[in-house]
Amino acid sequence: MSQTSLTDSDRFLEGKSSIERGFALILSGLHEAYGLNLLDENLTDTPSRVARSYLEMLKGIDPALADDVLQQSFPSDYDGMVVISDIQCYSMCPHHFLPVKYTANFGYIPSGLVLGISKIPRFIKLMCQAPVLQETLTENIVDKFTKIVKPLGCIITLKGYHMCMGCRGIEMPDASTITSSIRGNFESLTVREEFFNLINSQKC
Repeated sequence: MSQTSLTDSDRFLEGKSSIERGFALILSGLHEAYGLNLLDENLTDTPSRVARSYLEMLKGIDPALADDVLQQSFPSDYDGMVVISDIQCYSMCPHHFLPVKYTANFGYIPSGLVLGISKIPRFIKLMCQAPVLQETLTENIVDKFTKIVKPLGCIITLKGYHMCMGCRGIEMPDASTITSSIRGNFESLTVREEFFNLINSQKC
């Protein structure tokens, strides 16, 4: 059967099987390198569990999921700032495939359309659920939001704790990386200051 003729369910099952086989090879490699006991009953279903975890944590690779969330907008005359702070999300580092924990602060100024409040964290969560650099992720979020929702402006800050820094290499678990991206009206210093004042006021 050709790849193009596979159903979504077929592709999902094929992908899951491939991940299982791949992680079984990793366990085999750890056995060869360090003598990992492959007969340990705790490892019996680990490749299957890892596959399910990866497919859950990385479903944002499919761009249609985030697109669908942003399509659920409503007409509104509100032209003030909408800000949601302290959005907790998880991602994967594309270099080491180790987890990244993000805290996002997001704001936008509507131009005739608003989203339900829950849609914005859901959108950002889906955007994070992919193996992507933090710098690229930051830009991708505002680019997609701007393209689909067409606000007067939007802004995001991402604070990331990268396990590839925390549990390997320089081993600095408390070090964080902060990135930001702006579009439209937020390029104005006055508008940006209002956003950060609102973020800071919520932390008091």
